[in-house]
Amino acid sequence: MSKIVLWGENRMNELDLSTFYINTKNSKASKLLYDVINTDVTLNTKFVASKYNEKATPFKEIQRVEMYKNYSAYYLKLQRKKKRNIQIVLDGIYERLYNAWDTSKCYIVFHSSGFDSRVISHFIRKIYLERGGNVKFICKPPECEAFEDIMRYEGWDQDQYLLYNRHDQETAEDFKNIWKQVNGVADYPWNGLYTTMEYLLNHFKLQRENTVIITGGFFNELFLSNCQIQEFIEKYYYSRYSKFLSAVNIPVIYPILNEKTLIEMFGSRIEGDPTVNRKTLCKHLDPKLYAFPRVPDGVTLQQRKVDKNKIVDLYKESYYHKNINSNVIKDSTETMHKNPQWWSSYTLASLIDHLKNTGIKINEE
Repeated sequence: MSKIVLWGENRMNELDLSTFYINTKNSKASKLLYDVINTDVTLNTKFVASKYNEKATPFKEIQRVEMYKNYSAYYLKLQRKKKRNIQIVLDGIYERLYNAWDTSKCYIVFHSSGFDSRVISHFIRKIYLERGGNVKFICKPPECEAFEDIMRYEGWDQDQYLLYNRHDQETAEDFKNIWKQVNGVADYPWNGLYTTMEYLLNHFKLQRENTVIITGGFFNELFLSNCQIQEFIEKYYYSRYSKFLSAVNIPVIYPILNEKTLIEMFGSRIEGDPTVNRKTLCKHLDPKLYAFPRVPDGVTLQQRKVDKNKIVDLYKESYYHKNINSNVIKDSTETMHKNPQWWSSYTLASLIDHLKNTGIKINEE
């Protein structure tokens, strides 16, 4: 069974990221839930997916591998310091990108108007000018105008960045394929990486095996959460990787997740410490880059609207709703999209329709 080193460094013990699910009937293992369901399965009709509880699956015969292997004793015994060093955090991000840079690959950078994106593209620009390479920046509405200003300021050519105008709700409204896009079942229907990358691979004529994604993910979780490193890996990284990233099936680099930065962040953590966050990182790096306006979070979330009546109608036509659980739609269409039970049922219904169409028998328990 293949293994990778989580942060691209040597000190942290290896985590097994090649397998998430095992079929106990025939020992078939895969990182994809639906890939191991090649025999009849027994459905837990009361199953509800939880964002940070990945130990359960909807099927009796399908089990999760243990959340994580061993953590390095070095990380578990970090000495607490009173203040983080902002330059060490920035150095770690830059070194993670520099050490990973491969001019034979095409890098797709998911960018927004946010400060973490600016830090990453700033460092990529520095590496690109020294070493060259192939890199494309992608941004979605409503942050495109601010994004273009940032790209021009950093010196990128216009053909190196793209405005992606399709919206994430297309994932949620694609009931037939939502099971594939969220790796089986999820309490959240949007996998922007999946739908966007499928488009970009075709648009840029890219080979999947030569493509790498770079994104600013985990900045919020790392700076705002008060959990320890083992909880951070289990609760955030492993959960997200098992659902959404494994479905994309393209390597992803999170520059914030590197040994130097993690040691500084977790080793220096004190409750309420405001000294290092996305804003201070960007301002320390380049005050002019920091000064560009950022689109507020509330504005970006307004874009994630779905045709609720449409997806309810799609769900009502499913085998799961007609034959197993017809009571899940209790809320109005105005509130049901906030209900994790709704999305769990919606994505599970999509998966069950797919399994039945491929000849898998679904027993109930």
